[in-house]
Amino acid sequence: MTSPSDDTERKTSDEIPNSHTLHPPRESLSLCIQTKSLNSLNDLMKSYQQKLSLPERRRSHALRAQLSDFHEQIDALPRALLNDFIPFSRQCILDPIFELLRAKSELSAEQLTCIETISRFCTLLLTEYKDFPRDNEAFFQLAQSLHDTLLSIQGPTGLKLAAQDAISVLCETCWHLNAFEAAQTLVTQVLPFLIVRSHECSSIRTQSSHFMRRLYAIREAFLQLDFQHESCSLLKTILLRSYLQPKIFRAPDAISFMAFLFEIDTTFADDIDQTIRNQIPDQRKSVLRKYGSIYFKGWIASKDQCRQKIEDYLQRYIHEAVHAASADLFYALRSLLLIFFENKRHEGIERMLYKICSPILWRAVRAANDPVRRQAAVLIFDNFPIRDPDFNNEMMDQILQKQFDIAEMLLLDSNPLIRVAGILGVSKILSVYWDLLPETAIQLFIPKLFQLANDKSSSAVRAAFFDGLRVVLENHLTHGILKPLLPQLAPLINDHNDRVRSEFVLLLLRVKSIRNLHFYDIVSIEHLLHRMVLDSGRKLIRNNLILLFLNSYFPLNTSGASQVARCLALIVKDPEAALVFYRRVVVHTSVSSVCKLSALLFQWILSAYEPETHLNDVSVSTRILVLHVIGKLLQSVSIQLQSDPKFKECVSFLQTHFKTEELLSLLKAFEEPPTDSNAEGLCAIWHLIAVVGTVGSDRVFLEKMLSDLVRMDGSSSTSVLDGMVECLIQWKQLDVLGARLEDCLNRWRLNHFRPQKRSSSVDLALHPLVALSVIELLFDRVKNPAISRDLCGELDSRLEKCTEQLMEMKMEAFYALFEQNAQSIVKLLEVDSKVCFSMAVNAIHDQAQRLNEARKTAPANDQVSTLQPASLFLPPKRLHNLIQWILKLLPPLSAGPKKKRKRSSTESQRTKSLQSLRNLLTSILLLLMESIVFGLEVKPVENEAESVRLLQALLSEWARALESMEVFDHIVVYLGHHLLFSAKTLSEDPSVNDIMSECVENLDLSLKKAIKAFPKECDSINLKPLQKIDRPSR
Repeated sequence: MTSPSDDTERKTSDEIPNSHTLHPPRESLSLCIQTKSLNSLNDLMKSYQQKLSLPERRRSHALRAQLSDFHEQIDALPRALLNDFIPFSRQCILDPIFELLRAKSELSAEQLTCIETISRFCTLLLTEYKDFPRDNEAFFQLAQSLHDTLLSIQGPTGLKLAAQDAISVLCETCWHLNAFEAAQTLVTQVLPFLIVRSHECSSIRTQSSHFMRRLYAIREAFLQLDFQHESCSLLKTILLRSYLQPKIFRAPDAISFMAFLFEIDTTFADDIDQTIRNQIPDQRKSVLRKYGSIYFKGWIASKDQCRQKIEDYLQRYIHEAVHAASADLFYALRSLLLIFFENKRHEGIERMLYKICSPILWRAVRAANDPVRRQAAVLIFDNFPIRDPDFNNEMMDQILQKQFDIAEMLLLDSNPLIRVAGILGVSKILSVYWDLLPETAIQLFIPKLFQLANDKSSSAVRAAFFDGLRVVLENHLTHGILKPLLPQLAPLINDHNDRVRSEFVLLLLRVKSIRNLHFYDIVSIEHLLHRMVLDSGRKLIRNNLILLFLNSYFPLNTSGASQVARCLALIVKDPEAALVFYRRVVVHTSVSSVCKLSALLFQWILSAYEPETHLNDVSVSTRILVLHVIGKLLQSVSIQLQSDPKFKECVSFLQTHFKTEELLSLLKAFEEPPTDSNAEGLCAIWHLIAVVGTVGSDRVFLEKMLSDLVRMDGSSSTSVLDGMVECLIQWKQLDVLGARLEDCLNRWRLNHFRPQKRSSSVDLALHPLVALSVIELLFDRVKNPAISRDLCGELDSRLEKCTEQLMEMKMEAFYALFEQNAQSIVKLLEVDSKVCFSMAVNAIHDQAQRLNEARKTAPANDQVSTLQPASLFLPPKRLHNLIQWILKLLPPLSAGPKKKRKRSSTESQRTKSLQSLRNLLTSILLLLMESIVFGLEVKPVENEAESVRLLQALLSEWARALESMEVFDHIVVYLGHHLLFSAKTLSEDPSVNDIMSECVENLDLSLKKAIKAFPKECDSINLKPLQKIDRPSR
């Protein structure tokens, strides 16, 4: 098949693709055909295709010259040479290949390349050879033979697809040029090939050569096929698959092609409609919109019977949407239909919609079924105005008045969801058609909308009012009428429903963007700031309120002095709102802006402490608040500063402006005298240092903190400790503190919990109360990853040992210790109970995470997939032991000393200590009951469950305490009463009742005996029957 000159020819042609400056030899194409060198011809064709694929604007002058020269070579080919080459290609090259294909054999790479080369050359002759005879029989037979083998070619995937694509392009070219009288016979296999390839092809492929675009270009070929014949069944199946693959919709001309298929055959159109209909419930909104576009383009392009078919499909969709059994199905159908409602201006659409919608919607909007009325209402408003443009003026007024009456009826409907639909629909009408509506309609709708703003029966209606009002404000013509009405909405800023308040704030943001309307004329600034504090835990409302005040209290395009002045103004106006605002303002501004304001405020603070400045008159409380604001600002960006390298400049900026000497001087300024205000100042400074301070080689701040901790005692402020703990967490220096805490607890335990006296001024041991407060603060932040679980476990173990030693003491020894050191003992028991509960919660949290990971890989029927976290939870038995011990302590303590003896504490101190022990009992009982209730969430409850055993023991212990009570103790009776109520509530579950009934009855009997023994005392604590509280549904 090749001549000896192949190597020479290949070398010449290989240089062509990369040569944009040199012209190929003028005889190269003619020589390739004359020598019948397919390899050289293939290289030449590839070079030509590569250059031709470049856009016109990217072709250099040399490249254009090469293409022009190549076209001249084609035109210069002798007719005799072509007449000889085509039969040769057929007889000597392709016929042996066709024989292999008929035998279902796989072709080699060389054979596939031959097919590709011959096909592309034939296509080139058709398009570029001016004198090519369109009735060339040999050429037609060659093309027909290639077409017939298109779908039967087998071989290496890449080469096979290249050969098939070349054949397809040849057949498509014959069709476009109508090259032969029987050109329609050259597309029967091309059509399914292009369909399948479009399914496989990515939409990123070059737009102009995409298979779907090529398929759309020869769409008229489908009209030549008989879709009623059985031979087309496979083609119809392949075409219907196109509607099931959303990725095809992104291809160029895909929607137009799918819309065209409605015109092929009425029966096939029914198949298309049914295929789409089956996909609607499970498809995404974007895909449903594409389906709507298919119907829309199909309706526009079709006529007569085909158009009527599509209208029938659409009317069925309208009916199904109105009567949809679920909201999801309704919104899916609505998404499909929206393109018709949005394009009513297109010729004929409005008339068609009136024809298919009016018979269904007028009747459905008055139906007895609430969902039907609501869904019909939504479609009416989507389609407003529903009318026939051919109506005369009188008929047009009648049909519009009918829709106004329906809208009024919907606003007064008894169902709140229908009123919501009415509000949103009427608001849209007012916004879009305000200048076209009659004055009577506006005077009807506006008052009714404002009445619904105070709809007490439904928060959804009130929220919808604000949503709709934002839509109405989009039309500037409405502002004049709405401006005097908006202030009457002010009370709704305090609506009990979160969503209503959120929508109201969004309305205020919209008002803020409108000239001549001011949000502070609707709701006063004081009320809005107070609302920001109340909703500080509700992210959406809080952030929108911050955005509302952003330009007022954090102006970005002003001087630093102006920013400081605005900040001080907010601090003076509402300190709590200022803390909330500056803690979260970073959501709406940049990290660098926050750092800049922090530095400016810090310079202001330093100036306030300089002598002979006008800032000396600033109150201490204002200075402390400014420090708190700086701390809040820095806390808001601390995570970004520590974890994101792109904020290195901000870190350097802060270190430059927050100097160590200045921070130490501020600490010194607040150390004396030890007042509450100074303690607040120290707390604020330590929180500030936690972000800007560093633990460098000098360790200045760390050493300062540790020395301050050693000097602190039980009277020291917990807020200062909170700031110090925050520093250690931020600096990851908890190990330094952990060792001191463990040492302190050990010393205190070995000293039998007696008050400690410092042996010298250099004693580095912490005070027990300080250590306990620090541990409590650490466990309040236990979810922080910087706090290691090993440290938590070690502290928990030390506390448990201390508590066990207390519980093992003899009663007389404990009472003597309690009189001397009641505050420390109660604090120890309180912290131990909280830490014990926290460790149990952390353990179940870790187990729940591991359980979720295990579920991802476990089989569906595996036991892990049905396991509940509560089944892994073990309520802390330590809490029950504490309760049992305290119940034994209370009676002697309540009775007081039996004989007079010299005591270190007064009677009032003893009463205060006893009350703190009772409060401790209450808090421990609440923690234990919360643990037990969580453990009982596993259904059915088993007799041997740890939660069941603990609850039984708790009820029995409380019953014994009530029966053995010689001196009335109101807390034992009161808590027993509540414990009985909780147990009865839990026993409403039959599986719990069977296990707990006896214990509940014993506690009930013991409580009745106590009430009978101490009737007057029980009357004083007002033990009324407790009723079960029905919690509102969320």
